[in-house]
Amino acid sequence: MSFIDELARLAPGTSARMEPGEVVAVAPGGASDGNARVTVRWRGAKVVCPYPSSYAPAVGHAVLLLVQPPQVVIVARLVGTP
Repeated sequence: MSFIDELARLAPGTSARMEPGEVVAVAPGGASDGNARVTVRWRGAKVVCPYPSSYAPAVGHAVLLLVQPPQVVIVARLVGTP
């Protein structure tokens, strides 16, 4: 199954929504633009996500994701979460 097919299975429909995620890996310089490549756990799947330039990703951060298949984007870091 392709990544896009898997993403569509995890997030059926075409409407955008916000969901929580957790940063599970950060590879400094790993993105095509030279920034960090960030992997997020979302609904049990590991997804590589773009993020705002103002965010400094770190493993363990709780993040708010904008989900609009096939794209999943980090919107912000969540703080004050249990």
